[in-house]
Amino acid sequence: MAQRHMPFGYRIINGTVIILPEKADLIRKMFCDYITGISLLQMAKDLTQQGIPNANGKPSWNHGSIGKILSNCKYIGNDFYPAIVTEEVFKSVKACREEKNTQLNRNTNYYANGLTSAYPFSGKVVCGDCGSVFRRYTEHHNKNKKCNWKCKRYIVDNRVCCKSGVVDDHQLEAAFIEIFNRVLEKPDEIETQSTVKAHRRVGN
Repeated sequence: MAQRHMPFGYRIINGTVIILPEKADLIRKMFCDYITGISLLQMAKDLTQQGIPNANGKPSWNHGSIGKILSNCKYIGNDFYPAIVTEEVFKSVKACREEKNTQLNRNTNYYANGLTSAYPFSGKVVCGDCGSVFRRYTEHHNKNKKCNWKCKRYIVDNRVCCKSGVVDDHQLEAAFIEIFNRVLEKPDEIETQSTVKAHRRVGN
């Protein structure tokens, strides 16, 4: 069973992150294939047809899931994760993707904090408890889907490390509108900040 919050290709055993060899080989192949010109969509089709399980253990892939793997800087290694690909290969893929985005007139930052900046609040909501950024997660409950924002340190090594709480899209939007209106009404009383701090759970 896949461990939640662990990147594809890794597993924690006895408190240590280890590389899963077969998945690591697949990850290296993805990087190599992209450099040689194979599209994310084609890779997704091939993997699905071959019945290769994804991060959730299901033989179903899409270009987005592969794109996240190719943009995850953890694969070049750090103090916690052992390296699966070289920094040179990672940078080559990054350059190829940026060139393709330029050709298609896209303006997506795939590599900010290892995540896509696809949402207006991405990288702008900061935890008031530990100072880490909030990240957007899509949670599935039966047939229902809900989007929440959590501190990126909410779960570390499968343990709750930050108790700042969870904020959903509607609460975050309401908080932004409230702050924006306060700025318009009394600009001199609002301290200038570059980020919106989520010090407590919005809506309480």
